[in-house]
Amino acid sequence: LVACLFLMWSFLEEKKALAPALLLLSTCFIKLFGILGGLSSFYRPFIGDIRFFTKLVFVTLFAGSALIFIPSLFVGWNSLMFQYHEWWRLLKMDAAQSYGFSIMGIIHGVTGIRVNNLYFQVAGGISLMASLCWNYRGDQQTRLLGLIAICYFMILFNHKSESPTFIIAMMGFGLHQSMFSRQSLRWTLIGFTLICVSLLYSDLFRDIKQSHFDPIAIKAWPFVILYPMALLKIGVHPIVPGTLLRQD
Repeated sequence: LVACLFLMWSFLEEKKALAPALLLLSTCFIKLFGILGGLSSFYRPFIGDIRFFTKLVFVTLFAGSALIFIPSLFVGWNSLMFQYHEWWRLLKMDAAQSYGFSIMGIIHGVTGIRVNNLYFQVAGGISLMASLCWNYRGDQQTRLLGLIAICYFMILFNHKSESPTFIIAMMGFGLHQSMFSRQSLRWTLIGFTLICVSLLYSDLFRDIKQSHFDPIAIKAWPFVILYPMALLKIGVHPIVPGTLLRQD
């Protein structure tokens, strides 16, 4: 999923329509929240190019419709509709109270207060959209930071976040840390992130992981810091316009 997201971003930067559309749809068929990657196309260089953006939307809708119904050629129409019905039923059941390794899990684990996931997810969505609108005219670095923020969002506001999900956020962090201008900040965040996400969940701490670390969702702690840093472009190194190369 995360590989598709970053490939999609790369093809978007080259103003190609078919490849980003298929890659975005691929993420959705893996996990529905992959559709958030489509926000990467809502920057001025793409949405301002009416011809390209119209083509992108048309190709995405056409390919998406085809991919949704193609399985009926193999399993039959009634069987496919039954599968989609059951999938939708499971999605509604999925909304049951659970927190995972998310910001909701952190708050519930630390305070003991039962929180409503939807409130936090809506707030997170507003923050993501506000950043997108504010940075609508953003350069290439801003657009990449937007994708990184999307990767963080997918685990931080996901009430079903689990250990494997963090490959999405860590891929984003791998690029994010390379943009920090201060080495002290960079290595502090690298250390803090690797300790929380990986070391504390290794066999070294097996005996206390489930009783102490899981309940307060330590795995998600670094991204409470990193998410707003990506949204607000805090601490990043200046980039030569049109490239991802540092000025030095």
